[in-house]
Amino acid sequence: MIALADAFSSKLIAEPFTEETLTRGVVPEFLRAIDINPLQFQDTKVRRNQAAGRFTISVARDVLRSLGSEGQGLTWLQALRCGKKLTSYLDEKGLADSGYCGLTTTLARHIETAWRPDNDAFAQEAWGKSWAEVFAVDVGREFKPNDFEICPPGWAVRRRLHCAVREMKTMVQELLLDPALAIKAPWNDLRKRNSGFPENQSSRQPK
Repeated sequence: MIALADAFSSKLIAEPFTEETLTRGVVPEFLRAIDINPLQFQDTKVRRNQAAGRFTISVARDVLRSLGSEGQGLTWLQALRCGKKLTSYLDEKGLADSGYCGLTTTLARHIETAWRPDNDAFAQEAWGKSWAEVFAVDVGREFKPNDFEICPPGWAVRRRLHCAVREMKTMVQELLLDPALAIKAPWNDLRKRNSGFPENQSSRQPK
């Protein structure tokens, strides 16, 4: 996008990433920001990557808990492969879902209050407005958590969940036996990669 802006000699100005931006689409919104009509381009509607659902979260959480201390030492490759295996398994079984919410309205208000001074300072610097003015649609939203640990599912869902966790445990244990995924190297250290420092994501990692 930076290259595209340069090609059209357009100055990039940071715009707030709001719920409206997500609804309308990131690419069309960007093109409008640099005074380009998005209708002249094809395939500008990029589908939003929906968050995992409560069934997916519950399976992943239960499998990780079953690993105990071993789960805390997962390498980046192991975690990546386990995630792909879970996604593939749920898709094949017709169990894939989206729309997980573990946030309550009370907790959301607490977070908003705690971060309001910093958010307002940033918004004033970036857009000359308060955070609440910029993100009027997002601030003050109501949240209804659907986490299975907060809202227990019925017996049919519990049965499917138990079966999925049992089968995924077996597959994960098999993956953890693969020495190629357990390579000791900085780029394969999950915690270091999650820290976001470039040196922890060396180009020497396998393609």
